[in-house]
Amino acid sequence: MPRGPLARRIIFLALLLSVAAIGVVSLVIWINHQPKTANNGPASQFVANELMVKFRQGMVPTESNAAVGGCVQTGLSSIDALNAKYCIDSIEPLMRDPDEHETKYGLDRVYLFKSTRDFDVQEAVEEYSTDPNVEYAGPNGITTIG
Repeated sequence: MPRGPLARRIIFLALLLSVAAIGVVSLVIWINHQPKTANNGPASQFVANELMVKFRQGMVPTESNAAVGGCVQTGLSSIDALNAKYCIDSIEPLMRDPDEHETKYGLDRVYLFKSTRDFDVQEAVEEYSTDPNVEYAGPNGITTIG
């Protein structure tokens, strides 16, 4: 085997390209094995057909949650219209019996909206977020540890 400077450079470049190729292949494998979201994107995970809604101060839905056409009614007309559009059939408070700290930070005004029908969660989040009764809306995220 030749031992000149040119041979060493060729061997070095061959090793460097091999390491780079292994890195690219590993990255492609890793990306293809990432969990998919409810909308089949590679970003964060969330539960399909569920969203979290935090109402503005004083805009908490009524306790009755009477269903009309299978969709929950809250007593807030703009929210009821969105609930009908996405056929939200269940609204549950995030905190069933909030303590003073949870109330202080408004967690008593966060509700989980669920539907048994499929809908575009991101689209629903955008629409609920623009409602004047809503402080914020977001997908019901899934967090994994480790």
